Amino acid sequence: MLDDGGEQAALVVCEVLALDRSFVAATRAAVQEATSIPGENVMIAGTHTHAGPATIFLRDCGEVDQAWMAVLRERLVALVGEARRACARRISASGAGCWPQGRQSPDQGRIDGWRAGVLHLRDGHAQPIATLLNYACHPTVLGHTNR
Repeated sequence: MLDDGGEQAALVVCEVLALDRSFVAATRAAVQEATSIPGENVMIAGTHTHAGPATIFLRDCGEVDQAWMAVLRERLVALVGEARRACARRISASGAGCWPQGRQSPDQGRIDGWRAGVLHLRDGHAQPIATLLNYACHPTVLGHTNR
């Protein structure tokens, strides 16, 4: 939950493979109805884990359980509502980090360096509340039996 004293926004991250456009749109609308936070101020994302429940169609990754998806939507709306009620004005700071050595490939050597975005939230007393790290990667370390 982010609140600058004039406008509110919510950042919702789920430990799932992905969420489709219709689920996100319906969840944003439900959040807006329940909390008055404009739907366009609600970001809903998945971490892209292949070890979570099936939330979109992906070959050989199980069937999407629509009843479970409905419960997920209800819980996300409730969580944003709880965060809104608990929200006090926040002070935020952001930054970026980099690792110039980059990723390595056995046959290509160094591929690239990387940057990671960081959002660090503090309360009105400068006490840390949360830190969000944004770094895109797609590790493929689990075998096909990991379900």
